[in-house]
Amino acid sequence: MAAVGGGPIPGGGPSARPGVLPRRRSADGRRHLGAGARSLGDRRRRRLAGHPLVLGPPPHPDHGPRHDAALAGVPDAVLRHRPEPAVWSPLEYCCHLRDVLITQRERVVRILVEDRPTVLPMHREERAGLLRYADEEPSRALAQLRAVAEMTAWSLASLDAGQWARICVYNWPEPATRDLAWVARHTLHEAVHHLDDVRRILVP
Repeated sequence: MAAVGGGPIPGGGPSARPGVLPRRRSADGRRHLGAGARSLGDRRRRRLAGHPLVLGPPPHPDHGPRHDAALAGVPDAVLRHRPEPAVWSPLEYCCHLRDVLITQRERVVRILVEDRPTVLPMHREERAGLLRYADEEPSRALAQLRAVAEMTAWSLASLDAGQWARICVYNWPEPATRDLAWVARHTLHEAVHHLDDVRRILVP
């Protein structure tokens, strides 16, 4: 899978691979994530808002995750298996990240075209059930993830300083003014921690 950014994100540069994030739990103690469960509790959202992957120097694009490599050769039955009822399977994580990147790419366009647009929630938990992530064909979902990662990288590859500084009102972890550089860092953060989630499931 291609890195999410096609070139260095402002404020960043080559860096060591970011550390593993703590195991995520929702406010009721359930791990991320079931079709009807919250992905992150409010307290965790606030804690991650200050994580260096989000606010610190963004990882260099060359350090982007490779979900295709992590899942290569894994039997379909394993990819579809939920380790716990409220925890997504590797396949569901793959589908989720694919849709995150699709959504973020469209948000990039809005931020570049509109003045201070308000970014709306993507309804991530609802999507898992409504779009039947668990029933998708793993090889097709991985191919789609790889393709949309390359598309997202392309959309960010040639932005200039003025474009990186474009602002929006972003809804995570609470509504706040963010620039496009922050959105790109946050997108890469999402990809990195979801790859870690998948690795935890495959190697408990």
